[in-house]
Amino acid sequence: MKILGASGKRYGKEEIKKYFKGSKTPFGEMDYQRVSTYVVGNTVIIESLMNAVHVGEYNGIAPSGKRFELPSVELFEIKDEKIISTRQYQNNKILSDLHNL
Repeated sequence: MKILGASGKRYGKEEIKKYFKGSKTPFGEMDYQRVSTYVVGNTVIIESLMNAVHVGEYNGIAPSGKRFELPSVELFEIKDEKIISTRQYQNNKILSDLHNL
C-alpha cells in the first residue's frame, strides 16, 4: 500500500512508520479518539481527535509541556476491499502555534 501525500508523492509502509515514530518525539502521551465514522459510496470518512502533550522540539518550536487537542478528518477510498488512497485534513495552525499554548 502507498499513501498519496498532499504534494502528490506516494509514501510506502516504511516511510509511514518513520513518520509516526518521529511524531512521538515532540508529542508525548498521545491519545487518538474516533469521534465519528461515515461511509459514502466507496469512501470511509473518519473524524478523530488527537490529545497530546508538547514534550519535544517541533519545527523549531521549543517544548511547552502543554496539552493540546488536534482535530482531523481522514478519507479512505476503498476498492476490492483494499485502501487505494487516503487523505488527511487537520488544523495545522494548532501545530504552528504550539509556542502560544
